[in-house]
Amino acid sequence: MAIRTRKVGEVCGAEIVVIGSGASDFAVILTNFEDVSDPADECRWLIELVIGAGADARRVKIDIARFISASDYAKSNTEPILLSAQSTQGKNDVVFFRGRFFLPERAVYSEADKHEVILR
Repeated sequence: MAIRTRKVGEVCGAEIVVIGSGASDFAVILTNFEDVSDPADECRWLIELVIGAGADARRVKIDIARFISASDYAKSNTEPILLSAQSTQGKNDVVFFRGRFFLPERAVYSEADKHEVILR
């Protein structure tokens, strides 16, 4: 069975820009990753959240872990990288490819699932 994915963010300098549908799910997943020992860059990554709507809306930047290693970041230019994080809601997966993040519609449990998500 096909696993659909959708683009939910991209790296823009030191910030991860959250895009459209699934943004709140993606933001929750990002806060569950931990720092790696050899991060891709020296600066911290930030995610910007918009709280409220209209004139009352405000933007808040949250410092998040540097969860992609330098080698995975370099490899992501030629092949998708599957990242997994545990949360209270269970296992969460994100695919990182060419500076963009994609969220599968469900968790990836098998090698067949992994290959399906990477194909999408």
